[in-house]
Amino acid sequence: MIENTADCRHVTRGKGDYIIKKLLFIILLNLAFLTNMGAADQTGLLADKKWIKKIRTDHPRMIFTSDNIPQLQERARTICIKELNAIRKKVDDLPDQPVLILKENLFTRNKSGDLRPKSASVFSFDLVECSGSYEANQAALLYLITGEERYARTAHAYLKLALEVLKLSENFQIWADWQGNHRINMILAYDWIYNALTPQERRAIIVPILDYLSKSRGGGSFKFRRTKGSAKDGNYGENSLLLFAGLAAYGDGIDDVCAEEMLRYGVNLYIEMLDHREKLSAGSGLLSSATVTYSFNPYPYATFFFFHLWRSAFGVDVAERWFQMCDYPKWFDFAAFNIDERGRMLYHGVGDIGHVRNTLTVSEIYTHLAQTIHFYEPAYPEQTKASWAAMTRLPPRISKFSNVYPFLKFALMNFDPSKIKQRSIGYDSEKYFYNPGFGLLLMRSGTSADDTYASFRFGGSQSNHQHYDELSFTIYKQGFLALDAGTRCNTAHHHNYAAQTVAHNSILIHEKNEPIANFWKPWGFKPDGKTYYSHGGQNNFKGAQALALHSTADFIYAAGDATGSYAESKSREVTRQFIYIKPDIFVLYDRVESVLPEQKKEILFHAQNQPTEIGPQSWRFDNGGVLFLNTLMPEKPAINLEGGKGREFWASGGNWLPDGGEQWEQKYHTAGKWRLEISDSDHSQRRSEFLHILKASLPTNAVNLTATHTVTRDHIAVSFADERKTQWNLTFNRAGAVGLKLKQSKPDGSVIFDQPLLNQIEN
Repeated sequence: MIENTADCRHVTRGKGDYIIKKLLFIILLNLAFLTNMGAADQTGLLADKKWIKKIRTDHPRMIFTSDNIPQLQERARTICIKELNAIRKKVDDLPDQPVLILKENLFTRNKSGDLRPKSASVFSFDLVECSGSYEANQAALLYLITGEERYARTAHAYLKLALEVLKLSENFQIWADWQGNHRINMILAYDWIYNALTPQERRAIIVPILDYLSKSRGGGSFKFRRTKGSAKDGNYGENSLLLFAGLAAYGDGIDDVCAEEMLRYGVNLYIEMLDHREKLSAGSGLLSSATVTYSFNPYPYATFFFFHLWRSAFGVDVAERWFQMCDYPKWFDFAAFNIDERGRMLYHGVGDIGHVRNTLTVSEIYTHLAQTIHFYEPAYPEQTKASWAAMTRLPPRISKFSNVYPFLKFALMNFDPSKIKQRSIGYDSEKYFYNPGFGLLLMRSGTSADDTYASFRFGGSQSNHQHYDELSFTIYKQGFLALDAGTRCNTAHHHNYAAQTVAHNSILIHEKNEPIANFWKPWGFKPDGKTYYSHGGQNNFKGAQALALHSTADFIYAAGDATGSYAESKSREVTRQFIYIKPDIFVLYDRVESVLPEQKKEILFHAQNQPTEIGPQSWRFDNGGVLFLNTLMPEKPAINLEGGKGREFWASGGNWLPDGGEQWEQKYHTAGKWRLEISDSDHSQRRSEFLHILKASLPTNAVNLTATHTVTRDHIAVSFADERKTQWNLTFNRAGAVGLKLKQSKPDGSVIFDQPLLNQIEN
């Protein structure tokens, strides 16, 4: 019987414990396959049922092995010599015997005199002056590079310190760290110095790690808040760490039962994640969320770590089985615009995200792109030009590896930063970005600071960090002109306003006492016990359909049907046709039919600053750039300007302020304050049609667009000339199948394009 091992599922230790654990392991493994693992392994990686027996029996086997250590040492001496010297200096300056020192400003004393963290949401690894995890990892890396035993001793000492910090998590009932970065660095360090440890020293390190993860994983005995993760999100946190722990401990005779269960569970979890991401990416490179704070920071690491670990532990390169990260630069290319010298990108604001300034510092993207090159460049040099080209957009300040996993710069042996400019030559960006899973279309007139950038949501089927915002759009030109309003925050604003359809440039159908659509509540939020009703919004993330997507060099046309995104009790038809005519013109035609005539139908346009009425049914939005909005239909619309002090986020009977109360605007600068609500003046009809033309302009040459339209029984036609005197004629179907006939002519009358645009999605 194995003694003094980690209790993988907390069975009582004693006589027969090993048998109980083995039986429980088999039950858990089968449950894993029957529940969340059932759809995993679409690429057949685990078709050989004896795959686990092919794991390396020696250490190290996680990222670095005896096979590639010579390459590691060569890279450290050449390309990474500067980084090597910096790590060596840092480690050499560390005390030989680290001491656990708490940050006392983060603690308070209870009546008994015991220290307690001031906040239950703090991480144990943030409560100390030195976590031990990063120090151990860097010392262990130096041990692999130099072979000097002193670095193994330093790594061992700091691993023991990190275990003390991990114990704080259990003692204080707080989570250890958000994504698992500290523990990944710990586990890798253990694997790298394995051969320098005695059997007793190995046991003293790995057993507490296995024990902690068995308690913290989903279904474990820990009850405090922690990030568990899953295959359909970022896959970081407790469950994702089982792969690392299983690889580190499998077959070493310390607790093989627990290690095997964790390894099998972890492998299946990651394969299910990769299969999900591959299907969702659909060649676009968007991973599990259209929210850029997740996509451009933690999400890619899970994919890359599986590639690293499978190659090192099993000797097989599996990156080609899943191409999502080779396509990833396409997503970054369009989602990140106007990157400044500090590395801050602008983003459209789509999804569950804070609208402080709609900026994000992309400090992780260099590392993600370098890993894409490392795994795909040898076999797919043409495809990886997109990664090299994306790197040329990064300013010097962030053209470097992040500090989350300092060892990666040494591990990416197929990446040479000196080739960035050379290898990016010949890359041509695509006309637009489109991901069908999220129904997300991103467009632009160019890539300069003065260009126009737009987004349109149609036909999404995913809910991860998404709002109820089908058929919504955003427009940016020197500022956010038509924006996603609201913001992710810790007040009821988060779920009663920002996530609801009313906060987006979309379509409302009002129904009395309709339940408000469910959305996740911020941690620690306390409801007030009152009942709030929907403000005309959607209630289904998966009810929409993408109808059409066509493009030329001059225009992009998209059409979506969001009828199923609303309650059946009020929605008979909700369709939008969205045409972007480059560089600055947008045409929207909406057909909306309610179940009952009294169910009011509204089209929304959100602005940061108060719009100005400049003529009959014509408005001007100013926010850096200028946006002109012209309502052509209804012929006699009812237009209401909502917003201003005390009404900025008015919906469902209240003004939902974000963090900061009346001072919220000091923090949130792109959350919107005003909206135009446009409806039919006759509220006694089931069916309404809305036709709008918008034009974005620089403030120096802001001139509105003149358009004419005609209405027949079956069609609505609109005609106008753009700034190049090109004539555009768009004819929409009023009933039956959604349809558009588009004609584009030169000033001399010669035809450039003239044909109906079918309801199909172009490749």
